[in-house]
Amino acid sequence: IKNGSYVEMYANKKLSAFIGEDFTYCIRNYAGEYFDYKRFANGVEFRKFYVNRKELAEVSKEYSKLTKSEKKAMFMGYNNRAFTTAIFVSGYSTSDVIETEDAEEIGDGFVIGVNPEFINDAMNGLDSEMVTMGFTNRKSPIIVSDGEYKGYVLPVNISGMEIDNFIGYTAA
Repeated sequence: IKNGSYVEMYANKKLSAFIGEDFTYCIRNYAGEYFDYKRFANGVEFRKFYVNRKELAEVSKEYSKLTKSEKKAMFMGYNNRAFTTAIFVSGYSTSDVIETEDAEEIGDGFVIGVNPEFINDAMNGLDSEMVTMGFTNRKSPIIVSDGEYKGYVLPVNISGMEIDNFIGYTAA
């Protein structure tokens, strides 16, 4: 909790709620090992890299504004030796290259879709300049961490055609 603010937390077997001064988050609780951090972080397929938190927060905030009227995914991927984000909304598209370290671990052509508001919330909840992001595949949760705190951002489904569009758009 930042700036001395407080959050009320409520939970039952199905839901958890976090209520602050200007927000309320309700999260469905999952049983089992689906969200077990160690399961992902120690897996052979786990890809981990470092991203500039402020840059990704600013970009995702702008993308959130663009997607207010449309439910569109923010694309994040590694292509042509750069970690790039992009958004495609009715008649408008934009992309940004975000500062990263060790992003080549992701592998060229990797693309994942996320809700830009969720990435923005995750980045604003961390303190470090460079934060860790990791995932196993484009359908698994993205794990974000600044060393002290860990969070999950669930991806959204994106089609093969959308992936091809992202790769073509960012390759130019």
